[in-house]
Amino acid sequence: MKITNALTIPNHLGILVYDVDVKESSKRLQEAMHAVMAKYANMQTSDVAKMPAIAATRKAYSTLGKSPSRYRNAAEAMIRRIVKKQGLYQINNVVDLNNLMSIDSGISIGSYILDSIEGDIIYKQADTDAYYAGIGKDQIHIGSLPCLHDRKGPFGNPTSDSQKAMVTEGHHRILTALYGFGDTILPLDSYVDALHTYCGATGIETKELVACADVTI
Repeated sequence: MKITNALTIPNHLGILVYDVDVKESSKRLQEAMHAVMAKYANMQTSDVAKMPAIAATRKAYSTLGKSPSRYRNAAEAMIRRIVKKQGLYQINNVVDLNNLMSIDSGISIGSYILDSIEGDIIYKQADTDAYYAGIGKDQIHIGSLPCLHDRKGPFGNPTSDSQKAMVTEGHHRILTALYGFGDTILPLDSYVDALHTYCGATGIETKELVACADVTI
């Protein structure tokens, strides 16, 4: 599979591909999640947007012509929920680890079942009139957002993923994307360690693409 980062603004797209049994999160993973959430106990909601990785994502959205406050990236949205004592939903081990790594780093992260993706992947700005069926949502407007596309169209972005390749229980090969902007450093090595520790993932491959680059994985 060829993955192309076609965005022209400064960004880093981190890719992990791995085999894993998707199932309920272990107690160990849940405890790790609560430990990360605890570090936001004394934060104010006004401070969330100032976190370096989140601020860089907000700047990228503005550059692309998308309101970062109306279309909050997933990392910012989750941390704001934690700060407001609203908690996070538990889904499965892959999605929960995805969320743990996201709130710990401030980087939006998406995970997708590879068998649901058709052909090569291009990371580019979505058409201004683009929509897709979001996870737990009806049709959502994704126009102008930076999105992953396969041959059938967009399926994932730093704000909200589509239903097309959502992670469900069972044995799957998963692609996880870390959406970094500006000079944000992606925690790829830490993510690999966490996949081994909390999910028992195997066959892990990692790649990092800067703007206007491609790679085969």
